[in-house]
Amino acid sequence: KQWYQRRVAITAGRITIATLLLILHTQAGRFESLQISMKNKISKSKSSQDQPQVGRAADPCRGELARGGVVPNSIIRLIATLEDATEEHLRSKLLTYTPENVEKLKALCLQSLKTSRDKKSSVRICSEAVAMYQLRQQEGRGRSSEISAWDELVQELGESISEDEIINGLDMYSDVSLGIIIDNTGSMSDDIKEVVKLIETFMDAASENVYNYIVMMYGDPAFVQPVSFDTAEEAMKYINSTAIAAMGGDCPEMTCSALEEMTIFSDITFYSPIFLFTDASSKDCSEELSSMLADIGYDNAHVFNFVVTGYCDAEKKVDGNYTSLAQDTEGNVFLVDGGDIHKMRDVILHGMRSGSILRHAEQPVLNARSMTLMDELRVEIHVDETIGRLDVDVIFDNREDLERSTGPTLIPKFRCEHELERQQFGNTVYFSVDCPCIGVWNLGVPKSITGWHFKAKSRGEFSIDFDITFERIDTKVQSTKFTQHPCAEEKVRAWVTVYQHESLREGSKNALQLTDATDNKMYQGNVSWLKQDDGNPGRFYSEDSFTIPNSDFIPTIFGKTKNGAKFIRYQRRKMKPSSTCLKIAHVSDHSTIRRGGHTIAIMNVQNMHRTDKYDVYCKTPRSAKGFTVSILSPRSLVLDVTRIKIEYYFYIKILAPLNAEPGANVQVFCYAIARNSNEKVYRSIDLFVTQ
Repeated sequence: KQWYQRRVAITAGRITIATLLLILHTQAGRFESLQISMKNKISKSKSSQDQPQVGRAADPCRGELARGGVVPNSIIRLIATLEDATEEHLRSKLLTYTPENVEKLKALCLQSLKTSRDKKSSVRICSEAVAMYQLRQQEGRGRSSEISAWDELVQELGESISEDEIINGLDMYSDVSLGIIIDNTGSMSDDIKEVVKLIETFMDAASENVYNYIVMMYGDPAFVQPVSFDTAEEAMKYINSTAIAAMGGDCPEMTCSALEEMTIFSDITFYSPIFLFTDASSKDCSEELSSMLADIGYDNAHVFNFVVTGYCDAEKKVDGNYTSLAQDTEGNVFLVDGGDIHKMRDVILHGMRSGSILRHAEQPVLNARSMTLMDELRVEIHVDETIGRLDVDVIFDNREDLERSTGPTLIPKFRCEHELERQQFGNTVYFSVDCPCIGVWNLGVPKSITGWHFKAKSRGEFSIDFDITFERIDTKVQSTKFTQHPCAEEKVRAWVTVYQHESLREGSKNALQLTDATDNKMYQGNVSWLKQDDGNPGRFYSEDSFTIPNSDFIPTIFGKTKNGAKFIRYQRRKMKPSSTCLKIAHVSDHSTIRRGGHTIAIMNVQNMHRTDKYDVYCKTPRSAKGFTVSILSPRSLVLDVTRIKIEYYFYIKILAPLNAEPGANVQVFCYAIARNSNEKVYRSIDLFVTQ
């Protein structure tokens, strides 16, 4: 019956082209033509049925909705990103319309689209160009009042670049980089051949969804700089020639330093899965470096996965830094025996899929949505009609606990027909079910197992999902008023962009909850009700302002769908607010730097509830050879924060070498360290190199 109802719903969704264009127009606003172009791009590039279904292809129940007029999440997310960035440029009031500025920004957008591999950078630069074109229209000097600023820009770019090249240059959410980091110290000699064999199998299977392959070998203390390849064949040739276990000491290793080099490498794209293979724990994952890696992962939406084949201590415990970094970035830690590594192909492909988070807890505890039943702890997962595929990963701290027990179970609360796939590998059990029954599903784990955590995801392009931005209530500085990095005890209002908002029940109340990392506060405490923005039906804001907590939290939204089912969605990344705020106020020359030239950046430090002295410094990564950075003011490199909630500024100068490659992207990392509390915060400045 449910299968029949789904088919009827899908058939009913096939609407006329005229209605489709109307839907696209009302959802996209200024960027309706981009939305149509991207939708055509996706339909042209659907992977064959013989290929493993990852990313946007993995939506077995709702895939036909794309042909019925429903817009995939990747398109909506890109449009929202462009709109938000454009609004940010306009709000800052730092843009001034002149014909020269229009031409300059158009040229920068064109150069970025042609040469940059950092699509996030291209979105930032081209959104600034769109903002400038809007200012031109407001001055009454646009080409036509009947077309949008975006269409004007595309028409003028079209004299030098095709529409497909524009779409490919901006589509952050399509193909991704695949990062491979291999420990090739002597102790890996027993495992490294199996690692290479595994990499070859999943590289070939995932090739249709990969933009480029970034490979890195590391040892102790030496490591080889990351290298980018366009094809799996080129990458494998390099791996076969360099993956030789002979590079330094055995245990522990410089793992976090290697991961840092990978994450700041200029060719890695937004939203990329990174897999690190090692048989050892780390010796360099300080609290400072681990925190910075988690921040970089959050800023760029990377996913850190660790494939661990050994230990450095007799207790056989996985390095806690690996577990923390994996959990902070939606990744996994796989504990495997060397001889089983080559069997992980499907597990790796599973880890590459993106999805909406339905439930997530680092250590589930008893609360309003968990219960004990006989010898089992049960956790409820709510499945609504927008979910095409349900995936649940249950990760155990100790493999032995899993091997001694019956293991976890996943069953629907109310009996229904379903085909459940269950795989067990190392310390992890994977459940997958296509077209899951609507309602509550129970995840059960034996009470005898105490160390475990889990993730429940909805796969595909048509599930309800959301992004969140915070509006600072107390600041008058427009360039830092909206942020995705709120500070502890800061008063804010939340702005939530909901994807597939058409699936929400009209008139029902949807809510935002800041949930702690253990899921202990779900549905407890204050709830912020969301109100729909009159000008954008997919945008909601919290009716009341609230204070950001001092502890880590995960934003969560919940409500009812059109069919009356309960939906719950967690944000992909855990947020880690600090009492010290470090913000980018302005970057000159539209966040670009000429080779042989310089750029000035302005940042500020603010503390919400205490005074302190801050040492500030900036640096460039080792891969940015020849780039130098200095702090112009204060010359003492110390900010004396004598008043709370006041922004204190420092000024940075970045110099580019004459041999800098136009089209390259460079990151500058700036830090502020509190002398009394020893709190350390970081932000990165992204620069695009021009002629």
